[in-house]
This record gives sequence, C-alpha cells and structure tokens, in this order.
Amino acid sequence: MKTKSDTLKKIENFRKKRLVDLYNQCTPEQQNVFNRMYVSVTEIPDGKIDWATQQCERTIAENKIKMGEKIMDKKFREMFDTIRDLLSDINVRAIKEEDKEAKSLSCNLIEIIDSHG
Repeated sequence: MKTKSDTLKKIENFRKKRLVDLYNQCTPEQQNVFNRMYVSVTEIPDGKIDWATQQCERTIAENKIKMGEKIMDKKFREMFDTIRDLLSDINVRAIKEEDKEAKSLSCNLIEIIDSHG
C-alpha cells in the first residue's frame, strides 16, 4: 500500500523533472541567470519549484516568439528578394520592348521594395 509520503515524493520528483526539462530548453545564458537565482536546477528548494517552472515556461515562450520573428523576417526578406528579381526581369523586358509604362511601374515597385528592405 502506498503511503501519502510516497505519493508526495512522486509528485515532487515529477515537478523537478518537469523543471529540468524546461531548464534544458533555455539558452546557456538563460540557464546562467537561473543558476544565479536558484543555485542550480538540481538544488532548487521545493518551495521555489513552481515559480521557477513558471519563469522557465515564460522564457521558453518568449524564445519561441523571437525565433518565429526571425524566421518570418528571413521569409519576408526572401520573398522581397524574389519579387525584386522578378520585377527586374520585367523591367529588362519592358526596356527591350520599349514599354515605358511597364518600365515605370516595375521601377516604382523595385524602389518600394528597396525602401522596405
């Protein structure tokens, strides 16, 4: 028969394991800050586990947002570069065919893209 203390020990072990998993998802710099605040993830007092877990969860969420922003910035840059290249091709064709309206439009669009990149 399991005693209450066995159950509590399992809960505490689960909470510590969860914290270690979250800690391992943080950057080395973030882990250093954590260690300055709590000594280390393995030596954290039971009374501070919940707060430390919440801090790690927030940090990981912020990391994911920042990573998503970097990915989106890169994708937008790639998209702008592709559009600019296509417009340059249109511009070359417009010059060859002496289509002043197409040349003007493509040049204006290239300037807009360049001003945002």
